[in-house]
Amino acid sequence: YIHVSATFRIFCLMGKYLCYTGMVNDVCNVTFMEEESAKNFPEWEDEVVDSYWMMGSPVPVTALMVGYLVFVTKLGPFLMKHRQPFDLKYLMMFYNVFQVVYNIWFLSLFFCENKFMKYMMEQSCYPHFPSRSKALRLFAFKVTWLWLMSKVADLVDTIFFVLRKKQSHISFLHLYHHTHMVLIVWLYMKFVRGEQGIMIGLVNSAVHIVMYSYYFLSALGPTVQQYLWWKKYITWLQLFQFFVLMVFFVTLLVGCSVPPLQTAYNAYAFLQGVIFTALFTNFYFNSYSKPTKKSSNAFYDMEPNGKLPKFNQTNPNSTFD
Repeated sequence: YIHVSATFRIFCLMGKYLCYTGMVNDVCNVTFMEEESAKNFPEWEDEVVDSYWMMGSPVPVTALMVGYLVFVTKLGPFLMKHRQPFDLKYLMMFYNVFQVVYNIWFLSLFFCENKFMKYMMEQSCYPHFPSRSKALRLFAFKVTWLWLMSKVADLVDTIFFVLRKKQSHISFLHLYHHTHMVLIVWLYMKFVRGEQGIMIGLVNSAVHIVMYSYYFLSALGPTVQQYLWWKKYITWLQLFQFFVLMVFFVTLLVGCSVPPLQTAYNAYAFLQGVIFTALFTNFYFNSYSKPTKKSSNAFYDMEPNGKLPKFNQTNPNSTFD
């Protein structure tokens, strides 16, 4: 507990330093804003949301995803056809460290911002609860946008596959997963704007910390890999993630009063939790409970950043990634 508390305190202090220096003022200056009553939210929310990069129009996010799909399915393989695969070991290690640090920082935001966790839970169930404040509403937008940026960063996984000539790892499910997550988070911030969806980012950031730590450690070679006996428990952690999120969203569906669009989002999120719980449970039993050949072995018997078994070659996260 002491170590966890100290870690959060360090990242809070880092965030405050960046605020005071003006480097990321837009992200954290909400802490110093005066709370206001929730009057005329629709009139100012559009302007605030549209001010974020990629949020003013569907053109940037559409262009990004079209460019991504064209590169990883057509252009990239064409350019690499007569080239040797790139050795990206150290770049990938840096990327894994970046993912760990980013997700620790992202997770710490929920606990560093005063009253935000309580606010998020209240607003998820009763979006017109009297405690709603403009300052915390703005902070929720900022956290959602940071979540979107983490999904954009996840696209780099696929680019690594292309540059390393691991095209067989880029399955339909892998592409669907990464494309879907960027688009669904963008749509959520643009149109839904409920606080409940941020819970997905919170829970999944914790899973990402463990997952990308594993990737980094496994890249250090056989000397370290022999101590990574706990890899199968990452799947347990992901299943627990789905369970927590399903309980959360079914609670919102049966016991809360929210607008129709948010209700539809809650139902969609719950359904995705059911689907991916089934997929990961099937994977777990096929990989760890049945004797199999090494070539078809476990989900985490992989190269860092994703050499996955044939049955499900998505990124090791889910729709809640």
